[in-house]
Amino acid sequence: MTTIGALSAALSQCWAAEAQAAAPRRPAECKFQCSNGNCLRLGSLICNQLNNCGDNSDEENCPVVTQHPPPGIFSCEY
Repeated sequence: MTTIGALSAALSQCWAAEAQAAAPRRPAECKFQCSNGNCLRLGSLICNQLNNCGDNSDEENCPVVTQHPPPGIFSCEY
């Protein structure tokens, strides 16, 4: 490839990458609509025992979570 051809190809790639970077990005879809109108875009934010919505609606109607301490944390030896 000639120097001019290589330069032209490099400029074309650069302009294409620049145009793609400047293009508006579509926002991620709403995975959960909070009661207060907020939108959670990650499903992992629902029922994670944290108030991600601000009104706690993402924690309503969640299954009860029972966590047991790791083995050996309590010792019954006297």
